[in-house]
Amino acid sequence: MPMRQMWNQMYEKDKGEGCGADAWLVDTLADATPGHALEFGAGTGLNALWLARRGWRVTAIDFADVAVAYLVAQAEAAALPVTAKVADITAYQDARAYDLVYMCYIHLEAEDQRKMLRSSARQLKRGGRMLYIGLTGVTNLPDHVDPASFASARTLAAYLPADMRLVRQHEARRRVPLSADEVIEEQGVLLEAVKL
Repeated sequence: MPMRQMWNQMYEKDKGEGCGADAWLVDTLADATPGHALEFGAGTGLNALWLARRGWRVTAIDFADVAVAYLVAQAEAAALPVTAKVADITAYQDARAYDLVYMCYIHLEAEDQRKMLRSSARQLKRGGRMLYIGLTGVTNLPDHVDPASFASARTLAAYLPADMRLVRQHEARRRVPLSADEVIEEQGVLLEAVKL
C-alpha cells in the first residue's frame, strides 16, 4: 500500500483528538515571540493549532490530504491563522522566509531526512529557529520500516547544512500519546538549530 494511502486511512480513523500539542514543542516554544512558522508533516494540526492560538501565523504541510482537510476545517472553525497545504516535505519551498520551521515525528529514510532538514533550513530567515522532535532507537518495528529512519540526535545534527548553528541536541525516554487511549514510551530526540 502506498504511504499516502496508508496515512490517509489512518487519519480517517483517528484524528489525534485528545492528544494535544507535543509536550517538548510546548516546553521549547511556550515563551517564544510569535511570528511566521512552517510545519513539515503537520498531520491533523495539533501543533499548528496550538501555535496559532498563541499568535503564530502557521503554514502547515503534509502529504496526507485527509489530514490537511481536517486541519483546514479546524483552523477555519476557530478563525485561526493557519494555511494548510498538501505537499512533499522533502522538496517544499515557498517565497516566505520563516521565523520557525519545525517537524515532529517525521521519520524518513536517511537521504529524505537530509533533504527535509536542508529544505527546512532554506525556508528560515537569518536568526530563525529549526526544531526537530522525534524518536530514536525504536524497537519492534514492522518489517517495511527501516530502523535508520529513527536517527539519533548526533546523526540528525550531521545532516544540518553549514549555515545552521546547532543550539541543542537532546535524547531522553519519554511518553508519547498516539491517541487519546494509547501512549508509548520510547527514546525521544530533540534537535534545535538557528540559521546564521
